[in-house]
Amino acid sequence: MSTPADTLDDVRANHRLRFHRSVIAAGCLAALASAGCAAPRDTSESSGQLAGKQADFEIVLERVRSEHAVPALAAAFVRGGEITAGAVGLGRIDRTDRVKRDDRFHVGSVSKPISATVIATLVEDGLLRWDTTVAEVLGGSSVTIRDEYRRVTLEQLLSHRAGILPWEEDEEIARAPKTTGTPAQQRRAAALWLLRQPPVAKPGTEHVYSNAGYLVAASMAEEKTGAAWEDLVQERLANPLELKTLGVGWPARTDPAQPWGHQADHGGFLPHPPDDPYQLGPWLVPAGDLHMSITDLARFARLHLEGLMGKPALLKPETFQKLHRPFGDYALGWNVKETADHHLGGAGTFIAAIWVSVPRKVAIVMASNADADEGIVSDGINQILKLFEVPRP
Repeated sequence: MSTPADTLDDVRANHRLRFHRSVIAAGCLAALASAGCAAPRDTSESSGQLAGKQADFEIVLERVRSEHAVPALAAAFVRGGEITAGAVGLGRIDRTDRVKRDDRFHVGSVSKPISATVIATLVEDGLLRWDTTVAEVLGGSSVTIRDEYRRVTLEQLLSHRAGILPWEEDEEIARAPKTTGTPAQQRRAAALWLLRQPPVAKPGTEHVYSNAGYLVAASMAEEKTGAAWEDLVQERLANPLELKTLGVGWPARTDPAQPWGHQADHGGFLPHPPDDPYQLGPWLVPAGDLHMSITDLARFARLHLEGLMGKPALLKPETFQKLHRPFGDYALGWNVKETADHHLGGAGTFIAAIWVSVPRKVAIVMASNADADEGIVSDGINQILKLFEVPRP
């Protein structure tokens, strides 16, 4: 089945909690996938081959930031193992503090390829299988699960083919009963509630983008390992890749020096206080509530670029191929096109994008601390592509 060709305007309509879908078939990243794309990097990662572009790179970022009137813009370009990263603009539109390359940006649904990668490590270690079913892990004798979900597999949950409720709007999420306890306990309770609700499509057949499906998959991982999802992300991804800035929630909620998000308002942007009532909470961590620096996001993109090119790191090359093998246009955490795999993320206060092109042997990541539309991504990637002289197909 093919991924619905929603535009990002469709996805963002009505509510900020509608994570920018990776469904960009009609939007910027799909266009770039067929036209060419590239992105920025950090001199600390460079051997010097790309370092000469650093000043020009930040000039390009500042031009894009200014044209789209966002407070800050960060991006990174990966080629030949090197990362060129830059960050320009303000951490808050009402202050004068400039952003830095190691500042943290919320990545929204770019958390999905990260979550799929964490689960892949569990599969390689034999703790889960791609065909492990919901009933095997969560369907104990005292648990009620609808028959339609009992044979739903981990693979179907990660590829949005499980028929689980979408959970893209907070009005929809609010129908679920409140949960208490640890984050893992809350996710399990929410997962079991979801598995008692009627499916929105026949499981295993139709693609229905679902944040809730990633919650169920993460709860299965927690049940099999006895570890909280936050700990699994840290131990199985952040520590091995040395992603020192990877964390949960709005970046400035625990570190006031980090960038604030900004919400769209009458053609401009208003700062979003990171400790106000708008929080995604433990249910949505696996689907879209991670933050990190642009350089760390680039390291994650580099992992997949090199893995798809046959270089084992963290996972076997065949596992990277599995993660990127599509069912229609969507694989396990990735939108897949012939010339690039990608994902967009945003939950109403930041926007982020990841783009990996094996044919061009480059990867790009971008982030802004504003609820900008996809135009900033397409514009930025095209200009960076031109700067680094990456050929179009």
